[in-house]
Amino acid sequence: MEIIEVTPIMQNNIPSTFFLIWGAVSIFSCLIVLLLFSRDIEKAEKICAILFGSFILCIFSAGVACAVVPDTPSGRNRYTAIVDDSADYKEIVEKYNIIESHGKIWVLEDK
Repeated sequence: MEIIEVTPIMQNNIPSTFFLIWGAVSIFSCLIVLLLFSRDIEKAEKICAILFGSFILCIFSAGVACAVVPDTPSGRNRYTAIVDDSADYKEIVEKYNIIESHGKIWVLEDK
């Protein structure tokens, strides 16, 4: 097996549940405001509009944060390798995850 290219696998530093939690809190807040101000629907609509606008602003700022915050190396690598008949398949499967195979050129990742 001849390794052609080694690429570090990067990981994102922002938790993936951030958007889900923030969205649930925003929707819950809008429902509470609607229930509290159900008699004065115009006031409730204005408050919900403000909450929804702040939700959109936070999602936008989180997207900017995802773009600005650098990813860090995970300590694992992705390899592009030429696998010939002399390579031991069991050894490859024990050490690497097989991602793609294009004939003799394989893309592997560390386990």
